[in-house]
Amino acid sequence: MVYELGPAIEALQRALQRDPSNGIYHYACAALLALDGDLQGAVQHLHRAEQQGVDVTPLREWLRRKRGSINLGQEADSSP
Repeated sequence: MVYELGPAIEALQRALQRDPSNGIYHYACAALLALDGDLQGAVQHLHRAEQQGVDVTPLREWLRRKRGSINLGQEADSSP
């Protein structure tokens, strides 16, 4: 089954315009963008979620496996 993620992404982006410090919204937006293939956008929202205190470990690890080593503002590690 194929899902159209655009409307959900747009809704989250509108919500973030009203509340840009909502880390959970940033995390959700990062996850949807990653699923939609926008890995750069996903990383940007993941940064914002982390800045707001959200544990981004699960999505960070998924993105690392999906994209290879990505820079999330932390020291690059050599773990698989």
